[in-house]
Amino acid sequence: MSISFPPPPEVRRRATPFWKRWWFWVIVGVVILIAAGVGSTEIADTEAEAVSPSPATSTTITTTTPSPTPETESVPDVAGGSIDDATSDLEGAGFIVSVETKLTNSAAKDTVLSQSEP
Repeated sequence: MSISFPPPPEVRRRATPFWKRWWFWVIVGVVILIAAGVGSTEIADTEAEAVSPSPATSTTITTTTPSPTPETESVPDVAGGSIDDATSDLEGAGFIVSVETKLTNSAAKDTVLSQSEP
């Protein structure tokens, strides 16, 4: 009578936990660097705003008539309006518009402060 034994069970190597693998720490490092970069720009932006309010842009619009012969036309008053509305109104009336933008705290952003005719 011969006795046969079952084969030995397979020995499975236990998987290494993910926090002990090199790629996990590379990902953690990249995430920390990104978070530090985003945080530093947010801090710089809020500190700049806390020190002084950001200046608004103001615009001076200059109009000229496109025709070579001088004609007398009344130029619509666009001071105090928005740049887009002023430009479209003046171009619709047949004027050539030149926009000059300056930084100022005296008016809201994208507001026409003055206009002039050359």
